[in-house]
Amino acid sequence: MDHRRRRKAWDRGFSIKALATYEPRIKNKRLVHILNFDIMGNVGFGKEFNSLATGIEHPAIKGVHDHMAILGTLGHIPWLLNLASRIPGAASGYSSFFQWCGDEMERKQKDWDMDKSPQDIVSWLLKAYVEKDISAAPTEAALHEDSRVVIVAGSETTATTLASALYYLAKNPAILSKLQRHLDEVMPGRSNDWSYEKVKSVTYLDDIIQETLRLRPAVMTGGYRVTPAEGIQVDEVYIPGDVNVFVPVQLIQTDERYYTDAKQFVPERWNEKREMCTEGAPFFPFVLGPYSCPGKNLAMMSLRISLSTLAQLFHIRFGPGENGQAFENETWDTFTTTLASLQIQFQPRSNED
Repeated sequence: MDHRRRRKAWDRGFSIKALATYEPRIKNKRLVHILNFDIMGNVGFGKEFNSLATGIEHPAIKGVHDHMAILGTLGHIPWLLNLASRIPGAASGYSSFFQWCGDEMERKQKDWDMDKSPQDIVSWLLKAYVEKDISAAPTEAALHEDSRVVIVAGSETTATTLASALYYLAKNPAILSKLQRHLDEVMPGRSNDWSYEKVKSVTYLDDIIQETLRLRPAVMTGGYRVTPAEGIQVDEVYIPGDVNVFVPVQLIQTDERYYTDAKQFVPERWNEKREMCTEGAPFFPFVLGPYSCPGKNLAMMSLRISLSTLAQLFHIRFGPGENGQAFENETWDTFTTTLASLQIQFQPRSNED
């Protein structure tokens, strides 16, 4: 019940009306974690973090990674996570990130003009809080928690998906060339002819994003749920009550029972070669039902804008000495996904390309 009430405030911040105000600000941003952190600073908090302009990684980005590393390890044992937060120094990996998010929320509260229509996600959450809407955060502490969710869910997950998509494009030059042909057909003037409506018409771009999310969902394990007090029967297995369980998203989405060549990157399986997916093949990178990600449309917008721009303007290749093996094999499941480094080379396309 609490989730359903709170969800309404978040949904307003990701509505079609709200997304229309975010799109031009996303288009003006172009480096993966830094890019998406800057985007979420703008559409999340209405503030320019300027990480791309300076080329310097904002300390909060490291704070996100430290927080996720701790959460990924201790999240399996909730009581230990609570205990660690009360041990002096044990929470230093994420306390600075918490403090930064709290400071940003307090700044926003001071600067926000409640008489104006909200132009960013946090303003929609503040509007609900100030108006004591049923969907509002119940306390100041809960409002600060929301600010952390905006950064982690809004920038970290999209950044890892963008990095993975660039990896697959660099690894599969024929797929990149095919995408470039589709983009050039609807936007022959390239950047001079670019519009989001035209980008949305390129279904092959969505196929690439979908296939990336199938193979490497940003949240690989999926969110935890608690079994009911009476327990639950799953096929031949009985799980007692009050036990944390989860559904491993990546394992299910790469199961050969549902997808032909399930471990291979084949964007065509979503349209041209639908026979490569069984009827009702499981696909839930944004989760399903009442707990589905409210930021799905914003994430898709950000990915479409970033990938279409990069693919149309550049040849995307592995950098010198890079083969992508570390990126493929050294990924960590830390609730969100922690990726190994990946060196990508962007070479400008000529008019003849």
